[in-house]
Amino acid sequence: MNHRDRAIARAVARRLAQWLCGVVAIGSLTMLGMVAFSNGPETFVFFLKRGSLTPMIAIFAVALAAWLVLLVAGARAESREAS
Repeated sequence: MNHRDRAIARAVARRLAQWLCGVVAIGSLTMLGMVAFSNGPETFVFFLKRGSLTPMIAIFAVALAAWLVLLVAGARAESREAS
């Protein structure tokens, strides 16, 4: 593979990974919202204090961080190609 083919393959992989991380982040945030709205704020705070929602919050934080890292990596790759 030459350099151009590798760059295209990396761009496609980065775009797919970014899309997947975005879907996971939106899904986990939606699940947290569903728990909050279906059970009420008092129950949501109770689950939050017990630590029952910690895994969902961790999934959201990691997916959002990965999405942002991939977004920055894509912007850096595009600026490198432009120069």
